Amino acid sequence: MNVALRRSMTVAEFLAWEAKQEGRYEFDGIRPRAMTGGTLAHNRIGNNLRRRLDDALEGRQCSAWGPDAKVEVAGKVYYPDAAVTCSPTDGRSYLLPEPVVIIEVLSESTAEIDLGTKSIDYRSLPSLRHYVLVAQTQPTVTVLTLLDDTWVWTSHTSGGTVSLDAIGVTLLVDQLYANVSFPDAAA
Repeated sequence: MNVALRRSMTVAEFLAWEAKQEGRYEFDGIRPRAMTGGTLAHNRIGNNLRRRLDDALEGRQCSAWGPDAKVEVAGKVYYPDAAVTCSPTDGRSYLLPEPVVIIEVLSESTAEIDLGTKSIDYRSLPSLRHYVLVAQTQPTVTVLTLLDDTWVWTSHTSGGTVSLDAIGVTLLVDQLYANVSFPDAAA
């Protein structure tokens, strides 16, 4: 069987191509990958995250972005659910410069990528200090924090707090899950 091999796109080619598309796409370093819509819980958690970050960062140099801000890393382009940069931004750019915090809300369809490839890619960013993974099926937040060249994992549940020391912000886990209901475990 003959299979035609297409050459991979560059990041610049991807960004130019995606700007003309109706949907959103991430770029895996070779080709675009269509993004699907999230659940209502995913959207609510993302909104809660960005609102809490915006409130905590008001009047400071750092700013929260997402879900339409892109991050380029390792020749790939991702759309994190939320991200924080402390660098100046260019409103005409498609890419968020030097993210210090990146947050992904885990979905059944994306958890493997968020915990695997994206985790490795994001943690290769020289600016990144916190990579945060937020479950949507239970109130659990996992934070990877760079301490002395080592990524340290901590997990936080209902009643706990999430400290993002690099930006001087503490988030309450329960506030991130405000107005989110979870299926009854007994059902």
